[in-house]
Amino acid sequence: MKAIIYLLGTAVLLAGILYGASVMGVPQVWLIVTGLVIGGLGIMGAARSVSNTTSATEVTTGGGAPPRTKETTVTSDAS
Repeated sequence: MKAIIYLLGTAVLLAGILYGASVMGVPQVWLIVTGLVIGGLGIMGAARSVSNTTSATEVTTGGGAPPRTKETTVTSDAS
C-alpha cells in the first residue's frame, strides 16, 4: 500500500513538472529525459520503502533488540 501511494505521488509530481516544462517551451526530447529520470527515481524510492518495511518486520519478529549491558569502570589504588 505504501508503494502505491509513493508511486501515485511520483506520478502527480511528474505530470506537474512535465506540464509546466511543456508550457515553458522545453523541447520534447528533454521532457522525455526528465520523465524517465523522475519515473526511475520514483520506482527506486517505492522499492526502497517496501524493502525497508520488509526488513524491519523481519528484525522485530526475530526477538527484538539485544539487552543492554551497563558498563562499569574498575579503579585500582596502587599507591
